[in-house]
Amino acid sequence: MKKKILIVKSARHASTYYRLVQPANILLEMGHSVRETQCIDEKGIDWSVIERDYDIAIFQFGFLYNVINLIKRFKKLGVLTILETDDDYYHIPAGNKAFWQLHPRVICYKVMYPDKPIQEVYAEHNYHVNHFMDNFKWAASNVDILQVSTRELAQYYSALSDNIVVLENCIDNSLYDKVEKKEHDGVIVGWFGSATHLMDIRFLVGAIPDNVTFLTYGHSDLDKVVFAGNKNVVSKGYFDLGDLPKILSQMDFGVVPLEDNKFNDGKSDLKGLEFAAMGLPVIASPVAPYRRFIRHMKNGILLKNNNGKNWLKAINLLTKDKDLRIKLGKEAKKDAIKRDIRKNIHKWVKAYGLE
Repeated sequence: MKKKILIVKSARHASTYYRLVQPANILLEMGHSVRETQCIDEKGIDWSVIERDYDIAIFQFGFLYNVINLIKRFKKLGVLTILETDDDYYHIPAGNKAFWQLHPRVICYKVMYPDKPIQEVYAEHNYHVNHFMDNFKWAASNVDILQVSTRELAQYYSALSDNIVVLENCIDNSLYDKVEKKEHDGVIVGWFGSATHLMDIRFLVGAIPDNVTFLTYGHSDLDKVVFAGNKNVVSKGYFDLGDLPKILSQMDFGVVPLEDNKFNDGKSDLKGLEFAAMGLPVIASPVAPYRRFIRHMKNGILLKNNNGKNWLKAINLLTKDKDLRIKLGKEAKKDAIKRDIRKNIHKWVKAYGLE
């Protein structure tokens, strides 16, 4: 029986695409009715979409009062409610911007300076002003299904829900298969990520050899802020997720550094999976997401620790050995194919009761 599904997005992150939009597109191909709307703020809600008849309503994050109110609304109507989350909000490091966004005693102010981007300033108060985490806990405890991306997250949130479903992040290989790798001189090492990963990428300081180009996307000032003095670091700014296959096609292999902490233990192996979809191996920190994904010297390189010497040794190895890059990349692509969204959509079908 075909179902009518509503997706209520609360962000424009990559997680929104992989966790909500991508599987929804495949369910749409299968004949289910799928509609989407934003719930970032009151103005973003399209009530002409909300006020329809649905079998399933899927929400993201659960921090906002608007999301809470919509969950209550749909539960009264007997609609199956699902909350999707893919981060461990209990263990966010203080160096991560999200720590302050979710802090119960912090208010965010928007500060504007002439000819400069709007800046966010966080100020702590002596009274409770931020209910984001309270809202999230309520949403996770009251929806019919709590959907997460890793087993670790399921364990972290087990006290909030007795119906947690783990749906691993998947990839649409067809988007990567359409893009040919670009021929270029020399070796290009790649990385992409937002400013929230500055604590992670610092492990590569001093580990980028002079005979490669280190091409990064997502933070336009890495060459000045983190890698000042490295002439072979090229930092590009924001990119559209749809351009990621073309971006990766410029590279020979990737690096995915992550700090070893409880927050990152809950993350998925998505970055490694994205490189793999382009047939590229990665060098990775020895943290839970990549211990799950990388078979050392089979489909990538898993470091023993985040020591700069280990990073430099591994980068030099893949830089000098093209045959090894190709070998590892082919195996990585096989793993990406196993995690193709179309091969795994049956897991969403079962979780949502769409059989």
